[in-house]
Amino acid sequence: MTAPLAFFRCDASPTIGAGHVTRCLALAEALSEAGWDIIFAVGPETMPTVPELAASGFKVRVLGDAIHESEVLRAGASGYADLLVVDHYQRSTALEQACRSFARKILVLDDATGRDHDCDALIDAAATGPEIYAGHVPAHAQVLTGPAYALMRRCFVLHRAAALARRDGRPVKEILVSCGATDPMNATSLVLDGLDDVARNVAVTVVLSSRAPQLDAVRSRLRGNMRLLLDADNMTMADLMTKADLAIGAPGASAYERAVLGLPSILVTLADNQRGIARLMVEAGAAVDGGALDDEFAARLRGIIERLLADSGVRTRLAQAASALIDGRGAMMVLRAVC
Repeated sequence: MTAPLAFFRCDASPTIGAGHVTRCLALAEALSEAGWDIIFAVGPETMPTVPELAASGFKVRVLGDAIHESEVLRAGASGYADLLVVDHYQRSTALEQACRSFARKILVLDDATGRDHDCDALIDAAATGPEIYAGHVPAHAQVLTGPAYALMRRCFVLHRAAALARRDGRPVKEILVSCGATDPMNATSLVLDGLDDVARNVAVTVVLSSRAPQLDAVRSRLRGNMRLLLDADNMTMADLMTKADLAIGAPGASAYERAVLGLPSILVTLADNQRGIARLMVEAGAAVDGGALDDEFAARLRGIIERLLADSGVRTRLAQAASALIDGRGAMMVLRAVC
């Protein structure tokens, strides 16, 4: 019997980051374990931005500047796909309708962008309820929202027990800084400014892609116990998050990864599509809001860090709320609900 085919359309680049491809890889991993064949269709900047895609072993089609993208996708799927997964802010109804000719079912991953979709199911792990998509998807479409449906790799779930065992109020010795794979706004440098003086005796690990446009600026800000780690794969990230005692980072996909591991976090919101995760986590008591990247950011962040370093009770409560919010099994939830 021929295995069902899941065809993924997503992209990554220094500008848009790696989050779309990262969460698609999580779902692809779950589908593959369930016996599905997997194909990714991506733009030319994706593979250098997310080396893990090449390392995954999944088939990858690199797209050129096709005028009729649906036809290229149809050819890449050899004329038929049981499931088309679209995770792309520059693709919506027009492409999805055109792909109906070869895709039996279409699943969209979105982040409350307000776009219309022609899909059979939609996942938004940051939305508080399906009503936000009323009028934006067909009446028959399943709309699954909330952190239970957050998609992440198995390695984070496998690290969960060891990580949660460490969230016992012990002193902060390791801080992880992760403001997105490529961090085009250079939030990382501002975070390092905020860490000056208040964390002299704490080891700080900064994680970025080697394609981050502000890499030289970040390197110039490293001091003392700070180190820069480039192109960390998911297993390395899971290990770093497990061993860290505090994190500062963007509320993208990695914020939910930190939550699974109960890592107390300060969120630095860098884009409109991140506001949903930030609001959800802060309201749940699962993270601290670091505010906007304004002139007062470094001083404000410094004050938050000082309070968290001094108060083990707050750190413990953040860890408990974060780990209760999400258990990391979202890919399996999606698999059961949609496939």
